[in-house]
Amino acid sequence: MVVGVLYIDILWIKVIIVISYFLLILTGIYSMLWGAPFVLTHKSRLLSIVELGNFKKDDYVVDLGAGEGRVVRVIADAGVRKVIGYEFSVLNYLFARLVHYLKKGKGKIVFADFWKQDYSDVDVVVCFLLDRTVLDVEDLIWPKLKKGSRLISNAFKMKNVKPSDVKNGVYLYIK
Repeated sequence: MVVGVLYIDILWIKVIIVISYFLLILTGIYSMLWGAPFVLTHKSRLLSIVELGNFKKDDYVVDLGAGEGRVVRVIADAGVRKVIGYEFSVLNYLFARLVHYLKKGKGKIVFADFWKQDYSDVDVVVCFLLDRTVLDVEDLIWPKLKKGSRLISNAFKMKNVKPSDVKNGVYLYIK
C-alpha cells in the first residue's frame, strides 16, 4: 500500500513538473511572438533613451517588455513619479525580479500582458520590440495615449508616425 501511494505521489509530481514546464515555455513563446525575445539594451542606447525621454518628476513611465528590468531601474533613478515594466515571459519576469531585488531597484516589474493595460494616464512609453510589434503598438497603443505623451522605441520605428527625434537608433515620438 505504501508503495502504491508513493508511486501516485511521484506520478503527480511529474505531472506538475511537466505542466509547469509547458506553462513556462508557452508564456515565453507568446512573449516572443507578440512582443519580442529577451535582448539586453546596450548602454549607449540606454543613455539615448534617457536623453530623448527628458524624464520629469511627475512622469508616469511604462516599459513594454521589461526584460531584466534595466530600463525600469535607470528611469526610476531619473526621479520619475512612477515607472512600471511589464513582462509576460515567466522566466524573464522571475529573472527581472531577482536582479531588481539584488540591485535594490526602484520602480515596479509586473507580470502582465502589456497589450491588455490602460495607457490613458501614461506620459512615456518605452519599448524595445520587433519591427512588426512596433507596428502593432502604433495601431493599438499609440491612439490610446494622451496628447503630449512620448513614445520611445529602441531600434524600430513606427510606419505612419514621424519621429520627433532620433539618436543612436532610438526613436522619440511625441503625440
